[in-house]
Amino acid sequence: MRRLVLALALAVVACSSPSPRAAQSSLSATIAPSPAGLTGDLPVFQYGLYDAQGNNQQLVGGFLHFPGGAFHRSAGADMVRDYSGEPYPLTRTTVQPYLFGFGEGDLGQTTYDGLAARWLPVARHQVSDDGLWYAYRELLRGDPNATGDQPPKEVRFHVVDVRTGSDQVVYTTNGTPPFVITGFSGQAIWLTRCGNEANGCWGSLWRLDAATGKVSKVSDQRGKWVISGGAGWTVICSSPHYPPGDTSSPPADTCLMGLADSRPDQLLRIDLTTGNEETWYREPGIVLLGIGADGLPVLKLNSADQSTLLRVTQRGQTERLFAVPIDKLNPGGGFEGPVVSDETGTWLSVIDGGPQPRSASPAMAVGIYIYSNSSGVRKVSGFPGVPVGILG
Repeated sequence: MRRLVLALALAVVACSSPSPRAAQSSLSATIAPSPAGLTGDLPVFQYGLYDAQGNNQQLVGGFLHFPGGAFHRSAGADMVRDYSGEPYPLTRTTVQPYLFGFGEGDLGQTTYDGLAARWLPVARHQVSDDGLWYAYRELLRGDPNATGDQPPKEVRFHVVDVRTGSDQVVYTTNGTPPFVITGFSGQAIWLTRCGNEANGCWGSLWRLDAATGKVSKVSDQRGKWVISGGAGWTVICSSPHYPPGDTSSPPADTCLMGLADSRPDQLLRIDLTTGNEETWYREPGIVLLGIGADGLPVLKLNSADQSTLLRVTQRGQTERLFAVPIDKLNPGGGFEGPVVSDETGTWLSVIDGGPQPRSASPAMAVGIYIYSNSSGVRKVSGFPGVPVGILG
């Protein structure tokens, strides 16, 4: 693995208290891409490409080559839609042995597996720790003559051998309430049972044993879970808000949706072996992006006009690293996952939500950044994409 030699050191502000604090103005200055010192190829996924009908074409992958940062599209990253399961099509590789999948990521829908030297039709968190397997869901439609939106009648969970393409169904369930894949470690596929929130899958954490097909609940805490290093991490609402008269199960939490006076405010860690839960940090509005190279969470905190990147240094403490401007009319952009960590550092992207209302495309990635303990944060490319593999 090629190493990174960084020449740019950015000041960081230590935060030993969970009370909100704005990033220093020196950290929020706009900087030009600075790829100097990088050597190797970073797998990226190009986000924000749209066809004539306005559909997001989330199937373009390639490499940013350093030094220089030029993008080279990879033919191996080309994917096609398999519409045999319409309206829930799978994604298939164009390289044999064919690999099928269903990406769970909000942005990164493909992954580059450096160990197998293959592009995979799933998000990075769906790939096993050793890079030899991945998991995906297959959603089977109900009555083909039914009108309107229909839930799937059946959901099959698959495990695929990256090397051979061997594809095995390990668990089958109905689609209500839906499970989504949130991690894959050892023989455990980690699932979130989604609630009824309208902005993603917030839910309890479950474990699917890929060898036996047994499913067991791990935590009732409702969040967007990230699995790493034997632990599950999420941000929850310490004071849930349920609309009066909501009879859904579980009821929609307007705090999780950002529709209440309160916002998600508590970073929670659960030991996946013992089930022990600990609160690691509290601050209203924090968003969990992923896990850094040191095994600790990376967060963001958006204000009216900027997005601040935070690193958890230990339980109860964070470090404010850097801030980028965001649209004042739509403060949902800024730093975004997927987060990729390697020997070089922690890679992530910045998303421009754009002003509301939008007549064109939704959010677009506007740059790729890297953070390391020794050299801080810097923008290394203006490429409109997200990192989907380690620098190689």
